[in-house]
Amino acid sequence: RKSDFLLAPPFWSKISEEAKDFVQQCLRGTPERRLSVAEALHHPWIQSLADTSPSGSMLNSFAVNLRRFYRTSLIEGFAASSLAAELTVAETNELLARCRDADANKTGFVTSTDLRQVLLSLNHGDVAEAIVACISTAKMLRYPGESYIDYVALLESTRLRRERIFEEELWRRFLDFAAASPPGAASTVGIAESGRLQAACMQDFLQAPSVPQLFVRAGVDDAAAALRASAEVLLGPGACIGGSGSAGGAEQADFLDVASELLRRLPLVGQEHRGGGSGRRPQPSPVSM
Repeated sequence: RKSDFLLAPPFWSKISEEAKDFVQQCLRGTPERRLSVAEALHHPWIQSLADTSPSGSMLNSFAVNLRRFYRTSLIEGFAASSLAAELTVAETNELLARCRDADANKTGFVTSTDLRQVLLSLNHGDVAEAIVACISTAKMLRYPGESYIDYVALLESTRLRRERIFEEELWRRFLDFAAASPPGAASTVGIAESGRLQAACMQDFLQAPSVPQLFVRAGVDDAAAALRASAEVLLGPGACIGGSGSAGGAEQADFLDVASELLRRLPLVGQEHRGGGSGRRPQPSPVSM
């Protein structure tokens, strides 16, 4: 059975290395490589828990914590999708600053109630009320206790969703550009399957009005300069956006390379490290939130 998995941020960013090692050893692909029950009980992470845990059965407390975790994951997933769709990068930075202010003890967490209040204070009432509706749905499952939100992980998840939305929209515009080309044009034949264009044609795509507009919507201050820099990276030093230059390097350019380069130019949220997008070619369908 396939056992490939990643313990990637933001979801595992606050999990200890010992806990990650325990999970990895328990999920190895073949039984002989997995921890036995006896080995699991002697793993350093389990031993450290045993040293600090009260005596007696912990099943009930584990069950409650799992329910709280599940409810919190519902809220975080819904909140990240809502924030990615509604907030600009500048507004997301302001949200991060307000969450840090609300986090008086600097734990890295705020309650779901705090998050709602912060959103209301920033005049994002629609997003706040949508999150309240999600919380109410979770409470219908009778999971006790307040939900604590890792706000840095939440905003990192928001960034990933925003990048996905950007890629989806860029792919749609990529296909629209190919569809508007002369029928049978060799440079655009099979674009939906290959995602590749001749370099000169890709240069035309990058300077089509829809691409700078997408950059501006994503919060890039100088879209023209960012596109010029991207064209040089993708197409070689002879490429020129907004002028009469021609591609001086690559003969063809792939959409995934274009998307990765453009995503690299998007503004950051806070000081968190950022990647280059999902690495998957989006499908030309509406973004599902």
